[in-house]
Amino acid sequence: PDGKNHGLVMFVDWSGSMSPNMKGTIEQMLTLVMFCKRVNIPFEVYAFSDSYTRYDDSIENVDSNGHFIGKGGPGYNDVVIGRFNLLNLFSSRMRAKQLHEAYIYMTATADYYSRAYTYSSRECYVSIPDRMGLGGTPLDNTLLMSFSVMRDFMKKNQVDVINSIFLTDGDSHSCNSYWKAPETDESGYTTNTGRFDYRDENVILRDPVSKKQMQIGDISKNRYRRGGMTSTLVKFLREVFDINIVNFFLIPKMRRWDMMRHIDDVKDSQGDDSMTWDEDADVLIRKFRKEKYLIAPEAKGFNEQYLILGGKNLEVAEEQLEVAEDASVAQLARAFKKFSSGKLEKRKLLSRFIDMVAA
Repeated sequence: PDGKNHGLVMFVDWSGSMSPNMKGTIEQMLTLVMFCKRVNIPFEVYAFSDSYTRYDDSIENVDSNGHFIGKGGPGYNDVVIGRFNLLNLFSSRMRAKQLHEAYIYMTATADYYSRAYTYSSRECYVSIPDRMGLGGTPLDNTLLMSFSVMRDFMKKNQVDVINSIFLTDGDSHSCNSYWKAPETDESGYTTNTGRFDYRDENVILRDPVSKKQMQIGDISKNRYRRGGMTSTLVKFLREVFDINIVNFFLIPKMRRWDMMRHIDDVKDSQGDDSMTWDEDADVLIRKFRKEKYLIAPEAKGFNEQYLILGGKNLEVAEEQLEVAEDASVAQLARAFKKFSSGKLEKRKLLSRFIDMVAA
């Protein structure tokens, strides 16, 4: 729409707590992928998982502790990346038959998780591969690996603008180890990794390709709160690639304590101390209960963070959209916008992506 080629790179949290959200998440994902395919926008959709590799010890370039060591071995002072996988669920590189099969497999996966904790009398029971099971939340590891993912995506697709979506429902696992020269303690145990704490020392991340660097900041005055590494990595990605990154943060319910915590997070990340907990919590809880989501600009490093009610609220009802075969991207975007605001609001990922592309 703006004369530039847009692309989408999406990362989906494949952790255990996502189980009640999985059906709606996959339905939102399918809607977004179908739109991108329809208007010829390059896309890659990944699930980040530490469950996939749980039973496999034969992967090359992984040490005995499950750390990726990279080709040629680890480099001193490099951040240690824990063992996890990016599962490429959908890609614009897929042929029509492959993409159709991916739709079927992911629809079956959505059905499986929709019945994971309920009794069902259906005669047909669909199971999923063990390695598609849900695990932890290696978000920071994913952010570190996304530097190479973004470079590869830009090179292969020749896009001008990357719009990236991270869909999560919790904080990342810790990612605060680095490679160092081997040391042996008095008991004879040898280690070649150390740990850093950005709350007590200056820790600077450096991108070896662009040569840019950024100090890890502590986003909270409370040293027991987490998020500094995640926030810095998101900001660093935005600076290195000049991209839009949006976070869809799913929550099961919004209690007063939850709202106060989210307000505190936003205040810390924006450096804003003008709001008061009690007054803002009351106003925002009423708004959230009515609209089922809240938008926080420049929160935790993201261009925007959406707090969205998960569970059934994410699920998408089937509707038919009529558009001309030769419709342009701009015409399709307008058609989707007119496709009943209530219906489009249920397609939250698609609605926000259209806004980013049409901006």
